Amino acid sequence: MKRNHFFLALTICWAIFYASEGFAQTVSRNNLMDKTGWRTYCFGRYLVELPPEAKVRSAYKMWGIEIESVPAETPATLKARIDKREGELKASRHESGESMFVRRVDYGNGSVSLLSWNSPRRKILMSEESYFVATNPWRVFRYNGEISASRQDHAVSLIGALATNIRARSDKEIPSGPGFCIDEGFVAGGEYRTEEVQVGITFPQHPNALITIDASTGAEQDRLLERVDKFFATAVAGQLSGLKILRKRQRNVGPIEAEEYATAASGNGQRVYAFAWESQGKDKSLSEQNVVAALKVMEQSVVTEHTPYRPAFKSDEEALQLWDTIIDSIRLRPGAV
Repeated sequence: MKRNHFFLALTICWAIFYASEGFAQTVSRNNLMDKTGWRTYCFGRYLVELPPEAKVRSAYKMWGIEIESVPAETPATLKARIDKREGELKASRHESGESMFVRRVDYGNGSVSLLSWNSPRRKILMSEESYFVATNPWRVFRYNGEISASRQDHAVSLIGALATNIRARSDKEIPSGPGFCIDEGFVAGGEYRTEEVQVGITFPQHPNALITIDASTGAEQDRLLERVDKFFATAVAGQLSGLKILRKRQRNVGPIEAEEYATAASGNGQRVYAFAWESQGKDKSLSEQNVVAALKVMEQSVVTEHTPYRPAFKSDEEALQLWDTIIDSIRLRPGAV
């Protein structure tokens, strides 16, 4: 049921195109880095440790709709925002002659949903614009998406549950009970729901390097090594002379069963990387999600006298050391389910 991760195939294909070095043997696991000063992050139901200089961006979805914190909001500005939007919807007309506005749902504590038709010509889908309010400290979260008109009451029930179970959280807080960490917040609950978190990590000292970590409910159809082998067999057969395969193996982390594929290539005096680590996951499971991590280093697009080439890593060993230390820290948060 899950998406295929095309990033790996595309990145490897790019690496092969620019490759100039000969094929090399697999590189074994390196010693882990000194983690002094590293910080533990809570992403969804998982924990990950990252160095202090890491720059982190994350996005979260519940029931397929993104949920995000709204900065610099106050009770007065939120009320004004909602009232203004409600007025705009009521003033907009559907081709039936009715207002585009359908209903307003108040969940208490200032949390509100505005429901409206998403098209002036049809009454099949509705837009829901929800704002959840958490206290101690006071914080606002936005949850905007589409719902089926025929399942309006069911959708409102699910949204109401989110409004009830959400609370504020400092970025350094690691919750102990069941639930899902989001940016500056936490949605309590151990009942099954579709969830997804996407994390992007960059490092000032590793230019052009990006590490991504995604975790989502539902299983990937094919295992990582199967997909990569199939890609090599069909798309790039006979073009592997410049590709250095650093890793291709089963790579479990604690109880998480996973596979790993790591490649590198050189061209135009630059070194590029495509690493992937993936746990296939199980359908309808909160504790065994499809977890995918990747490290990508692409070509520096502009190299001049004033912008000289800056390698992301001093060596393959340095790249693998950072990768190993982060991957080995990925774990289900105790009490998350």
